[in-house]
Formats: sequence, C-alpha cells, structure tokens
Amino acid sequence: MRRVSKSKQPDLKLHALIPGARSVGQQLVEMKMSSSLNSDSPAPSIKVQEWLRGDPLSNFQLGNIYVLKFFSTTRSYCGPELSDLAKLYQKFSDTGVEFIGIAASEEAATADEARAQVDATITKSLPNTNIRIGFDHSGEMEEDWLKASRSPVPNTFIVDRDGSIAFIGDLVMVKDVLPKVIDGSWRGSAEAKNAEKERIAEAEANNTQIVS
Repeated sequence: MRRVSKSKQPDLKLHALIPGARSVGQQLVEMKMSSSLNSDSPAPSIKVQEWLRGDPLSNFQLGNIYVLKFFSTTRSYCGPELSDLAKLYQKFSDTGVEFIGIAASEEAATADEARAQVDATITKSLPNTNIRIGFDHSGEMEEDWLKASRSPVPNTFIVDRDGSIAFIGDLVMVKDVLPKVIDGSWRGSAEAKNAEKERIAEAEANNTQIVS
C-alpha cells in the first residue's frame, strides 16, 4: 500500500474520481487554507522514487527554466494532457527550457501497480519522448508541491532561472506565460500578480462552496 507521510495533517491524497474516492472539491476542503508554496517561493526539491524516462534530476540548476507537469493516469484526460505537454516541448525545444512530467498521485494498491500504470500511459501517449518522467508513490512530491500550493491534479509549475516558482496553473496557460518567463517580463508583472490572485481566489471559492 502507499506509504503515508508522517504529518499532523490528514493524508490528503488527490485520488481520481472513481467510486469511493473523494471528489476534487472534497480534496480541496481538506487542504490547508494558507498556501505555503506560491509564486516567487523557492522551488522544492524533486524527490521522486524513480525516473521512468530521462536522466535522474534531484535539484534545479540555476540559470535553467523548468516546466513541471503533475499528472495522474487515473484521470480520463491524462493522455491528451501528456500529448499537449509533448507539443509544448516541441514548440520550445530551441529555448533550453526543460519539460518534466511527474506522476505523484496514482491510485493503485501497490507502488508496482502504480508504476506499471504510468509506464503504460507514457508508452502510449509519449512514445520516444525526450521529456523526463518522474514517478513517486511515497507522497513526498504530492506533499511538497501539490498540497503545499493547494493544487489539485493536474497542475503545472514553471521554475525560473533563480530556482523560484514563476507560475502555478493550468497547462493550457503555459504557451502564453512561458515566453514571458523566458524574456524576464513575467515575474513582478501585473499579469503575473493577477494570475496568482485568481488561482488563490479560485481555491478558496471551491472550499467555500463545498463547506456551505
């Protein structure tokens, strides 16, 4: 079974919407109302258990930009989103930006089953990919990234050249945000501040609706 991280907070795994699993709204209610990982926060380490594709990476290299896409194969739209990630990789392949897929919220009885699910999906949706794919069934990546930022799966993070979070949000927004991160015009801009305010407000609104 999946190991539960030691914490005073309840285990807040972001399960797929299957019979008996909690809904996204219920998951959001269980999350902390105060986010500890926001735009401009230092990016946490990458503590995956295994790299299924690409060379291992444990720390972000200063001077490089990274796009981290968290996904779960138990979501029906996982395949299309991974295909979209591959398209973004191709679009920005000449910029030096590194794209990384992280499977950290798999619903499976064992780590081996979860790994097999992810591997099969990658083989189907990202054949011959050059995108690094990390797998974690320990709960650490989910804790440090998703729960810390109050983000449901799927969600995307952009890590800037100084190792700080530049953006947290939907993958569909990356094609517009990433060029501005690359040229240095995103961080500190009114657009970036508004995007972060909207992200936080949406999370709080989801919590309020479910509670009421």
